[in-house]
Amino acid sequence: MKNYIKELREAREITQEVLAEKIGTTSQQIYNLEKGKRRLTWDWIQRLAVALECHPMEITEGPLGISMLQNDEKELLSAYRGLAEPERKIYLNMAKSYKSNDGQKKE
Repeated sequence: MKNYIKELREAREITQEVLAEKIGTTSQQIYNLEKGKRRLTWDWIQRLAVALECHPMEITEGPLGISMLQNDEKELLSAYRGLAEPERKIYLNMAKSYKSNDGQKKE
């Protein structure tokens, strides 16, 4: 089965070694998963999705619409992914504050 582990990992500019460390396995295991030499179970998909900060479906179906994003949207996503969890909450709250109750942007 085709997977997008390598593409997602490289898009985040991390090595197999770093990804392996994040999910508690070896770089050889990451290599085997990327090459389809190791069965990609739901447990692996979940662990990889957390480490790669993506939706689990992106592991098997590919990046969800990233190529369709505008440059400023890509910059926002990249900035968000670079934040620690407490900062992410602040970032999201700030973004939500720009919306009115009906979901439209405030003028």
